[in-house]
Amino acid sequence: MEDGRQVNNPFRNIQFMKSLPFKIVDSHLHFWDPEQFGYPWLGHVPIIASKHTPEELLKAYPFVKEIDAVFVQAECRTEQALQEVEWVTQLSKKYPWIKGIVAYAPMNQGKKTQKWLESLDKNPMVKGVRHQLQGEEEDSFCLKPDFIKGIQSLSYRGLVFDLCLKHHQLPQAKELVEKCPHNSFVLDHFGNATLKDDSFETWSHDLRRIAEFPHVSVKLSGLLTQLPTVVDSRKVSEIFKVVLDAFGPQRTLFGSDWPVVNLNGNYEQWLEIVLQETSSFSESDRHSIFSKNAERIYHLKKDES
Repeated sequence: MEDGRQVNNPFRNIQFMKSLPFKIVDSHLHFWDPEQFGYPWLGHVPIIASKHTPEELLKAYPFVKEIDAVFVQAECRTEQALQEVEWVTQLSKKYPWIKGIVAYAPMNQGKKTQKWLESLDKNPMVKGVRHQLQGEEEDSFCLKPDFIKGIQSLSYRGLVFDLCLKHHQLPQAKELVEKCPHNSFVLDHFGNATLKDDSFETWSHDLRRIAEFPHVSVKLSGLLTQLPTVVDSRKVSEIFKVVLDAFGPQRTLFGSDWPVVNLNGNYEQWLEIVLQETSSFSESDRHSIFSKNAERIYHLKKDES
């Protein structure tokens, strides 16, 4: 960080994790294995294009065995997406700290969407779905009738929808959540916050607008990869303040975005930043941010339906 703040990284010590007064649930991490699946987008980021599975994560960060986690689809080839779900389900048997899956589903294809969701319904590990909006050419893609119908059908299935978008798509996302009052939405990665002077105010305004809807939550994830390599930590604090003021501690979730976070940081660094940026909150509120909200929203407890 530009202001010289040091990152102590005590987290390799598992005892430190056990000493925290609240449990940590990582609501957003990925695994991928290029030997089993195709990931076209990894060709653009060779630094993280190698195999990243729970084994690699634990080797780098042994403390993760003290954390519960939600796997989020990693944009493998569409025709392999259901296989990805089965692969992670099998991983969860070996690594029981993997508590849930946010799977890919094509939300705009009518009967095909419903058939796809029926397949996901058979797997209790699936807690939500994601169809990335940031990759769609039209900002209004999420407002097309078939897409809205697909989203609305998630509500009676008890599945969350993860909103992954660019910050200029927030107004369209607001319209979507307004049309889907019975759904549960989670906005990924601070709504793709930006520090650029000409767009920060627009992002903060649009974020506050979507936060007015109580069925929308937000993940404290993915920020480092959206920022310059060197950034004043005061600017990072400004982004946290906007999000935490807008959503409050009951609708914010910690997420590492591992291994994408490695593009401009690492798991330990991000965890420490979030711990520091939430240090003024009560222990109960931090418990909500770091675990209870994810457990509630994604129905991670076995006794929850």
